[in-house]
Amino acid sequence: MIASSWTDAEKIIKEGGVAIIPTDTIYGLVAQANNEKTLARINKLKGRSPDKPYVVLIDNKDNLKSFNINPTTDQENVLDYLWPGPFSVGFNSDQAFRLPKSENLINFLKIVGPIVATSCNKTGEPHATTIKEAWDYFGDQVDCYVQNESEPLLGQPSTVITLNPAGQIEIIRLGEGTVPENLLVK
Repeated sequence: MIASSWTDAEKIIKEGGVAIIPTDTIYGLVAQANNEKTLARINKLKGRSPDKPYVVLIDNKDNLKSFNINPTTDQENVLDYLWPGPFSVGFNSDQAFRLPKSENLINFLKIVGPIVATSCNKTGEPHATTIKEAWDYFGDQVDCYVQNESEPLLGQPSTVITLNPAGQIEIIRLGEGTVPENLLVK
């Protein structure tokens, strides 16, 4: 179903469902971060390797502690510079984390908790920029679609980086956002 508000998606995610929602950058295929069953469902829907790490969307930096991530002071300073924004940050783990800018998305995360988010597409295909394109990929195999107020969403996926304990960045995948040169690993 296409939801008229975020409320439908909140209920579906809390019940262990899968939804398509607008993120800061593109439409995301999302589910609870700690639900192995829905993660397997996303992998099957996308034709995605289960070994490929996910981006976890969080509503504040304190959420990192629930994933046993305790940033150093240098890492905290860099996070304060990059977040909220289009940067998915890994800390030498299998997951990257992103604190989005969108007020709708932050409010959603405060209700449902951390979620995994992956681009809304079949693996190897272009990401959906409209709800119609998302529907064409997944149809009724997804429990809920939340349409952005304006379409198409013309952003790129987030920039994925790793952040070492000294607060230096290594770029894994370029996307939205620009990483300051002085923060890059030399």
